[in-house]
Amino acid sequence: MILAVSATEMEMSALTDKLPDHMGWSTFVCGVGPVEAGIQLSSLLARKAKLPDLIINFGIGGGYFVSSEDTSVNILDVCLAKKEVLADFGIELEKRVESLEKNLTGPVSFEFEKQLVEKASSCLTGQFNHVHQGTFLTVNCVSGTKERGEVLKRKWNGICENMEGAAAARASSLFQVPFLEVRVISNMVEDRNLSNWKIKEAVAKSGEVAALIMKGLIK
Repeated sequence: MILAVSATEMEMSALTDKLPDHMGWSTFVCGVGPVEAGIQLSSLLARKAKLPDLIINFGIGGGYFVSSEDTSVNILDVCLAKKEVLADFGIELEKRVESLEKNLTGPVSFEFEKQLVEKASSCLTGQFNHVHQGTFLTVNCVSGTKERGEVLKRKWNGICENMEGAAAARASSLFQVPFLEVRVISNMVEDRNLSNWKIKEAVAKSGEVAALIMKGLIK
């Protein structure tokens, strides 16, 4: 059984519209932000008599600008997580973020099973022009300036940011359930300009992408 997790009903509807009725999957809307995602998903898993075989967290995210055209993430590109990080958990200074001492925190970084990520990637082969793999950053506040995005990107070598992934990964690891995360870029992390965002299109595409991965893995 695959459990598909999204932050919002809007994102989840984009997935369920693409999937036929099937006994191999179920869905859960965890809410927005790391606190809701961690609490709600952990609570759900604790109540389950049988844990899912896999959790897929999907939705939209903000892309970071990079200097190389070969690795540049753009709006409506697909991104698969190789790693998730609680990116702004620590001390935010003017030009950097310092992590707290390890003995004060639980895990803040989560690396995903390479073979599983590659299987998910193979489900998308030939379907989209750009599928990026890399480190995702989970933030408590959406980055509203390009400068803040640059600070986080440099520290963690991130390709995009979101608000739930690391918390969902933490819950999954606590219950020892394999985890995947896929995002479609709705906007670039820049000085906030909503006129450049493509939320509707990114939501629709994220549902399509998640459905393709789930269909491929359920076979």
